[in-house]
Amino acid sequence: MVEKEILLDGLKELSLDKDSQAVLWTDGSKDEIHSFDEAICYVFDDSALDYYMEKNKLEEFFPKEVCLKFKKLDKQIKKIDTVDKYPIEIINDPEMEKIRELSAQILELLATSN
Repeated sequence: MVEKEILLDGLKELSLDKDSQAVLWTDGSKDEIHSFDEAICYVFDDSALDYYMEKNKLEEFFPKEVCLKFKKLDKQIKKIDTVDKYPIEIINDPEMEKIRELSAQILELLATSN
């Protein structure tokens, strides 16, 4: 079962504007770990989304349009090089704008599909 609450938390973080991500990923609370990698883990690993993507079973949980957006988001995320990068470098990566956009679109589609 896809853990939708965890998934939504990760998508919300990925859809934040640059300034909000900078605050969260560089100046965030010391009690919580927030980062690009953590948001990705929420969306794909912790929610079990990647498991169902690999098994081609996403459509058991989401409309086809949402499934296609998840696949695009996955491809887009793979374009971000996080090795030896500071959070602000990731935030300012031009590819992040597409990730923000796709995450926001998925959130909107999920809100209207329920």
